[in-house]
Amino acid sequence: MEKERQQAVEAEKQAELSRQLEAQREQRRRQAVEHRMKAARDAEKQRQIESERIRTDALLKERNHIQTLLEQAVAHRASLLESASSQQQRLLELDSRLTVAQTEVDSHKTSINEMRSKRDAYERDIRDMTEQVEAAKAELTHWQREKEQLSLRMAAGVDMNPVMEQYKTLQSMREVSLVAHLFNSIL
Repeated sequence: MEKERQQAVEAEKQAELSRQLEAQREQRRRQAVEHRMKAARDAEKQRQIESERIRTDALLKERNHIQTLLEQAVAHRASLLESASSQQQRLLELDSRLTVAQTEVDSHKTSINEMRSKRDAYERDIRDMTEQVEAAKAELTHWQREKEQLSLRMAAGVDMNPVMEQYKTLQSMREVSLVAHLFNSIL
């Protein structure tokens, strides 16, 4: 029995050793699995960190691009506003100049119309005076013929008396007075 007991103890030791070896293998296997899982988790974590870094870089790049576009848009808007203000000022200046020019044109038109009226009045006066001068010339011609006829008659007449001389003097004075009156009325 002693031998059986020793064999049983020995078998128990073998079984214990076998259990310990199995436990060690199981522990190594678990450690290897945990190590692989930890490595996989670390790799996944590293991949996520890299992915997040790439995404963050892309977002920052896009943000910077949008910021640049926004700054350009703001600068362009300011330029457009300044240009619009300048154009508005130019429009006001042109309106003012147009008003001044229109006023000058109206003034010139008024002056031209006044000068036209004066010219027409002068032309009427000149026509009237020309008619009066023509009438005076006709009357003067008539009196000159009368005088010539009278002079011829007088030269042909034999008796020269003082009454005839007075008549001639009065006739001459009357003609001069008439001509002077005609020219005064014309002027």
